[in-house]
Amino acid sequence: MTVFERAPAPRAIFVTGLCGLAGALLLFAGDMLFFGRFGGGAQAVLAETTARASATRLILGGAVAPFAGLGYLIGCAHLFWRMAPAPAWARVAVSLGAALLFIAGACIHAAWGAYALAIRAAAADPALAPLRDAIGGYTDVLFAIAYTAGYPAAIALFVLVAAGRTSWPRWTALFNPVLVMPLLETAVWVPAPLGAVLVGGGFNLAMSVFFAVSIATCRRPRA
Repeated sequence: MTVFERAPAPRAIFVTGLCGLAGALLLFAGDMLFFGRFGGGAQAVLAETTARASATRLILGGAVAPFAGLGYLIGCAHLFWRMAPAPAWARVAVSLGAALLFIAGACIHAAWGAYALAIRAAAADPALAPLRDAIGGYTDVLFAIAYTAGYPAAIALFVLVAAGRTSWPRWTALFNPVLVMPLLETAVWVPAPLGAVLVGGGFNLAMSVFFAVSIATCRRPRA
């Protein structure tokens, strides 16, 4: 029996799902430290909010990245196991794509700490704008890596779940991050106080919803 055929204990599936959820919630907390505010979605001017945040708040927002990234990576085991009985190659491909997405996401979050500090400094001294823009360009490269890995993995996962090839109920395909995230990140129509929160933390909220639904639908471990 290979590692792809061996069924893990329900407790392992449950705990790894909790770790993925914890990683998502921790990065969401970091999002809120960067640019969280209560207001309507149309008022979520992220750069403006960041420029007003304290240096301590911005540093703490970036410092959560390694811990959240670890939780997300453990959550990849949850994805791999819950994709059974899909073919091994599909489970490996989706899990590796998700792992690269989460690694890039943690890197983005850590780099965003420096970018946020640069935004804040440039707001006080316009001469620092070139440094702010250079760091912003660096984060754009990391975003490109995350999108390149994440979207194909999420789309493949949606197809597998909707086709009934996994242990998830087919209806859970509706909670795939590729469907939920655009709704949250473009929630300019949501009024205060939650609109700005949804826009500012859309990705990690979408991942939180995904892992929460996955945990709720997996077989409970025995006490």
